[in-house]
Amino acid sequence: MPSSTSSIEVAPLRHGLYSSCGLTSAGQLYCWGYNNDYQLGDGSKLSHAHAVRPLGDEVVKRFGIGVSFACAVTDDDTTYCWGDNEDGQADRSAKGVDVPYPSVRFEAADSVPVSFAFGETHACALDHEGRAHCWGANDYLQLGRTTAEAWSDIGEVEGDLRFTQLVSGAEHVCGLATDGKVHCWGHNDRGQLGTGEYSEPRLPTVVVGQ
Repeated sequence: MPSSTSSIEVAPLRHGLYSSCGLTSAGQLYCWGYNNDYQLGDGSKLSHAHAVRPLGDEVVKRFGIGVSFACAVTDDDTTYCWGDNEDGQADRSAKGVDVPYPSVRFEAADSVPVSFAFGETHACALDHEGRAHCWGANDYLQLGRTTAEAWSDIGEVEGDLRFTQLVSGAEHVCGLATDGKVHCWGHNDRGQLGTGEYSEPRLPTVVVGQ
């Protein structure tokens, strides 16, 4: 952990609502800021004005942050998550119970995210083939699929699409597909899906006017 007077160099840098995490070139993950839901992953609810290392000496390849939760993929392709777990976004086995330390969310055999897009209490990730997978809350159909035994379980976004990029708002998701068009799904009360309507489609819908 750096002292209060030392500095770290991170790239990339990402933000939650009141917290931030950054990854060094050596694969060390640092987080700091508000910690009311264990989103810093150090086992406490104490906020930190200095950086802590939720995964210690584990080498991290990539990470993502939601409003109050985070996930990271380590060098052995294991995905760990921690923090707010209201809808099972950090730990599907303990839905509704916040996760104070990094907990295994996916083994390498289950899924290996190459990028993340997190909302308030849902999460999405792209795999190596450009398929989108989402888990967590689905109040507004933000998981992009019609059936699931439990919404906190990871599942592939339906529609047979492949994406090069995913981004997420609090309760909706948009993806840039390999056909060059943007498709969106989830909450649409203010037309944030760009579909020309204010209803919430059950599956990814292309943004009109492209």
